[in-house]
Amino acid sequence: MRITELVATIILLAFTSVGGHAQKAAQLWRVDFDDGTLGGAIGPQYVVRSTGVTDNNRLDWGIHNGVLKLGGIFDEESAKGAGDYVGIAWRDLDLPLTELPMLELRYQCPEDARVLVMPTYGFADGSTKMPYFYLPVTNGEWQVTSRRLGPDSSLPKEWTPRRLVSLTIWLQAAKPVAVHIDWLQLRPFNAEEQVREDEWIELMKDYTPPEPQRLREFFPFGVYSADYNPMSPEHVLGNLSRNHLNLLLAGAAQLHSGKWTPAEKVIFPLIQAAEATGMKVCLRMRRANTIFREQGAEATRQWAEPLIKAYGNSPAVLGYDLGDEPKVDKLWQTVATKKILEDLDPTRTSVVVFWGLFDVKVWNPYLLPICTDRYPLQEHPPSELPDSGLGPAAGMYTWCREIARLTNNKRHWIVMQSFGTAPWRAPTSYIRPTPEQLRLMTYASLAGGARGIIYYSYIYNRYYMMVDQWGNPRDLFVEASRLAEQLIPVGHCLLNAIVDFDAQVSSDNKDVFVGTLTDPDRNVHYLIPVNKNVTSSQQATLTLPAEWQGEGIAIYDLFGLHLASPDVGQLTVAPLAPGAGRVYLVGSAAAFAADRQAIRTKRIEEMLRVQQPDLSIARRYHGNLTTVEKLRSAARDSLESGNLVAARANAQRAATNLAAVMKNLQPYAQWHKQLAAVGQLMGSVEPAMYPDNAAVADLMAPFRDPGITPAPGQLPVQYEYWRLHKRWAQAYAQMITGPQPGLGKEIAAIVAAADQSVAEIRQTLGDRPLY
Repeated sequence: MRITELVATIILLAFTSVGGHAQKAAQLWRVDFDDGTLGGAIGPQYVVRSTGVTDNNRLDWGIHNGVLKLGGIFDEESAKGAGDYVGIAWRDLDLPLTELPMLELRYQCPEDARVLVMPTYGFADGSTKMPYFYLPVTNGEWQVTSRRLGPDSSLPKEWTPRRLVSLTIWLQAAKPVAVHIDWLQLRPFNAEEQVREDEWIELMKDYTPPEPQRLREFFPFGVYSADYNPMSPEHVLGNLSRNHLNLLLAGAAQLHSGKWTPAEKVIFPLIQAAEATGMKVCLRMRRANTIFREQGAEATRQWAEPLIKAYGNSPAVLGYDLGDEPKVDKLWQTVATKKILEDLDPTRTSVVVFWGLFDVKVWNPYLLPICTDRYPLQEHPPSELPDSGLGPAAGMYTWCREIARLTNNKRHWIVMQSFGTAPWRAPTSYIRPTPEQLRLMTYASLAGGARGIIYYSYIYNRYYMMVDQWGNPRDLFVEASRLAEQLIPVGHCLLNAIVDFDAQVSSDNKDVFVGTLTDPDRNVHYLIPVNKNVTSSQQATLTLPAEWQGEGIAIYDLFGLHLASPDVGQLTVAPLAPGAGRVYLVGSAAAFAADRQAIRTKRIEEMLRVQQPDLSIARRYHGNLTTVEKLRSAARDSLESGNLVAARANAQRAATNLAAVMKNLQPYAQWHKQLAAVGQLMGSVEPAMYPDNAAVADLMAPFRDPGITPAPGQLPVQYEYWRLHKRWAQAYAQMITGPQPGLGKEIAAIVAAADQSVAEIRQTLGDRPLY
């Protein structure tokens, strides 16, 4: 359960509403505790996280000299998960956020506590929503904090928050602790904030989000992030590119380590890696949001402009990442930053990823493309949409169609689930997809109108992902690679297609559902039948709308690039593997010829693109690429002239010759073989190396943690597992950059250390399983 849902549930269980606290619109709302009251609040209560019931025996609160003490008898058990909460709530408010947009409070918070503030917004249509934010920790010092609650208040749209209808403050900790609050209030802008607001209005008053040409020419098929530290960007991006993925949506986060690293140390290595590997990236520029909020538009421009000028026209930079699942109160600063970046660089877009339909409604006027994330394979699947009868994985179809309906068919990139709880960890709600389920989610999203496929995610220790910490592919990565190779060329033809909500296509097989898209500029339709059965292949006969029929109109298979049926009334779908789909065009022979040419061209372009990582390495090692380059040049010339047969033959020959070059490229070939073997060997015991693997955590501690002396009778451990992992990653990064003095000796030492370490791990484990 997400934290907003969790705490909303707790509030409903813990508090009952009270009346008599509505405020007049012109009245400034302020709560002082000088008279010993709570200003109309519901009294503090201790809420047990696991049950949602109150236990005020563990509550610690009072008012002394006008200061509210809000505390509880927390312990380490309380801190597990979201932890128990002590809360105070002002309910039944009616305060205009257009007039009083700023929440301000004076408080004192110890460093070992977390204070969660949850306003509930009211909207013009009567609906409400409860976002949240955390107060900055003051380390025991008194502090006044102001927070803008009314985003977009001067240019209200349909889904702009209009009123504050309740306010709740929650305290959570792992030991007995209290926060002190002197006063809180809702107020208008001060003079400095009004200047910032005037800036915002000037930026956004006539704003319509542009659609850069890049979005009309690129079908994204990639991963959200790659938490690759200590691996280098080129190591990871090269692996993605070789496996046919083409985009890293939110790059370079892992180098911040909770602090803002100078941008050039993060962004430029990522761009260089993307250029070397043929990948595209959206640069993580979230720092700009904070700068705008704190310093204004000009400071934001001064920060961003040198970075944008520095990478200039790099084809690797698709756009900017400005946020992940932001709450409504972040709209004000984020969309202003987006507009500033667009003024500086109109050729690129900015992306923000959203979890729920409400957030899409709020942000929709300002964004293109729309990006959402949906993780349906959970113990309790998301229930924001009514049950479609398709099941969780296939329900991605319903989700994407609803986004299309909600945004009037704006371009939509879907971030979907490619992760789950690791088998050596305590279960969470997330269930790891099978390859068939990943396939089903992908095709269901495409059928529902998604025009970009993004997986969450490539590598990340928190969950069981597509690769392990050594980059070894798991079954989901193999499937993602296969899907990318197949769907990027076809997806290119769907970039300007929209969901056709009026088309009525029926299937005679309940396991096969059908998405219908149309390209209004070309007057063609696309059918995407999908097999929602993940255990067996299915076939179906589809009945198409009579209005699609006409002289010269037929149905064409865009996978096999052939005529599927001259009869537009019915189509017998080729057998669909478990979870698989297919794409058909309904249109004229000329329309099919254009799509066929585009798909064949894109397939060849992709064959050339995935050669980029090895080409970059071969050049650094001065490999003989004369034949490879001639063949690649011939392939490009043939593409330009439209001779696709020759282009494909030359691209394939270039790939064959490049593989031969890499096989004989010394010392790289030997070093790569050694480091790949180390990765596979160390990856084979990785599950045993996590401290939360209860089965073997204590037994494996000497191998996992530095500085642990083996107990009497234990084998001497020379190399801790994760320290060796870092050495391996650093050696791999050095190897990619070209010949390095002394690197061969270091790699040989890593090989010997890995052999010794794994032998000792296996001997210590004995007959025990890894988890």
